Amino acid sequence: GGVVSHWLSEGGGMDVVLLGGPGDEDVVRQLGALTGTPPLPPLWSLGYHQSHWNVKSQPQLEGIDANADRLGWPLDGLWLDIEHAQGKRYFTWDGAAFPDPRGMAAAIEPKGRRLVAIADPHLRAAPEYDIYAAAANASLLVRPPPSRGGGNAGRSGGGDGEGGGEG
Repeated sequence: GGVVSHWLSEGGGMDVVLLGGPGDEDVVRQLGALTGTPPLPPLWSLGYHQSHWNVKSQPQLEGIDANADRLGWPLDGLWLDIEHAQGKRYFTWDGAAFPDPRGMAAAIEPKGRRLVAIADPHLRAAPEYDIYAAAANASLLVRPPPSRGGGNAGRSGGGDGEGGGEG
């Protein structure tokens, strides 16, 4: 009877921590005592968020905010997708379409709302994009292993022009 366990390490030493429970909540509590507990997220982040691709201008975003007020809809976060960036290049800002990002954020904050500008984990592959060029020059871009070759070094995205398609 009883539990039997077999452990094997082919690559050297192995650290093992056994948490005795006996229940799930006990294991979580024991793990928290061992490693520390994560901080709670900000309350606004757990609320109602408006996020959809194609918010293309500051007036459009302000209209969404005003409509939520007019209709009495709860709203805690307003998200901007790639359109806030200049030429769909992350870490830039389209000043023509969104001329006052700080003002947008300041206008909604007294209502308990936050402005979130999304940044996906890829860079547009365009040599004239300073951030892409710096990453490429420093060999920081994901590339296929040397043994595989391939023509997609530094590319990402699915050909939608947003990720690593033609710049």
